[in-house]
Amino acid sequence: MISTWPRIWRGADGARRPRTPVGAVAGALVLAVPASAAPIGAATDGLDPLSAGLIGGGVLIWLFTMALGVYAAKSQPAGAVAGRRLIAIAGAAIPAAVVVGLLWFGLRPYPFVAPAEADHVIDVTGHMWWWRVRYDDGSSAGVESANVLHLPRGRTVELRLESDDVIHSLWIPALERKLDLIPGATNRLMLRAPAAGHYAGACAEYC
Repeated sequence: MISTWPRIWRGADGARRPRTPVGAVAGALVLAVPASAAPIGAATDGLDPLSAGLIGGGVLIWLFTMALGVYAAKSQPAGAVAGRRLIAIAGAAIPAAVVVGLLWFGLRPYPFVAPAEADHVIDVTGHMWWWRVRYDDGSSAGVESANVLHLPRGRTVELRLESDDVIHSLWIPALERKLDLIPGATNRLMLRAPAAGHYAGACAEYC
């Protein structure tokens, strides 16, 4: 988070009052991403362009809507035929084209989200308030850890996600999207750590 010290200004009555600088307002809109959460996984490669494209599309739609509002406020009342033509073009054709375009743009990363096969399988169980991680080492008991997930570098790992009590949501921002753990169901999440390091994870659900 970017922050700056507030400046002081004097009002007409001579009193000193704090003034919020532009830098503080702009900084409040900037989220500093820690290195452990910076996207490096294959499933997160397209998230930055996707976010930028969707935000840009939303801004363009807003600008177009505002322009139509200004045009409608300043123009003379149109006839029935011209009004129906405007509604058909501005109210149906253009929004449909924009929605289809954004849908196509948003679905492009999905073929890269789920690899076909996994080299290893790890069981992850959500508890209040911790994670149980079980590795299959060939024995009946396996090897377990708590709140720490060890991944082999450069290998595709399938996480079998289950919940022991309530709905949890496993999220490792640098590697993958988040996925819910639902009681009575088993969800699967593919992970691949392309480089050695420590990656922050969290439960993205109030659990």
